[in-house]
Amino acid sequence: LEPTNEPNKFLIGTGPEGKVVEITLDPANPTAAFTSRDIVKLEDPQVFALKRLADGAILAGTSPKGALYLIRDGQPVARAPLPVDSIFDFLLLDENTVLAATGNPGRIYKIDLEKFATAGIVADKITDIKILADRGISLFGEVRDRNVRRLAALPDGRIVAGSAPKGNIYTFPRE
Repeated sequence: LEPTNEPNKFLIGTGPEGKVVEITLDPANPTAAFTSRDIVKLEDPQVFALKRLADGAILAGTSPKGALYLIRDGQPVARAPLPVDSIFDFLLLDENTVLAATGNPGRIYKIDLEKFATAGIVADKITDIKILADRGISLFGEVRDRNVRRLAALPDGRIVAGSAPKGNIYTFPRE
């Protein structure tokens, strides 16, 4: 569930259909609690992570292929299957930089959105760090646990990562 820039509107990732859906709540009419509109259907069955960007684009992370998508106007414009099984969370650092929490293995990737936006659609999993870097994706950090499930930024700039299944908390310098 990801809030949008509009009141009472949210993005939801689905599974096993692999859809991104926009839900609009209607607090004034409880009998018609919400309306929904399909944004896009992705090639991957589970959409676990969503982030609405300032320009209206959507970043999506999937499972079990661990694919990172950039969606504009209801269409994927970039797709990169990371060397992981799942993408669980996104943390926007600034208008051009996002961190992605991944699982199996538990890693955090840094994404340069301008570079990724021009990467195009890649079908096969990318394991070469040079190829990832060419698409604006670099390894930010790793944890010993299998999954990085959540990310947050502390007021002092440090990044906090929560893991699973052990439930450890890790901190990283912003750099």
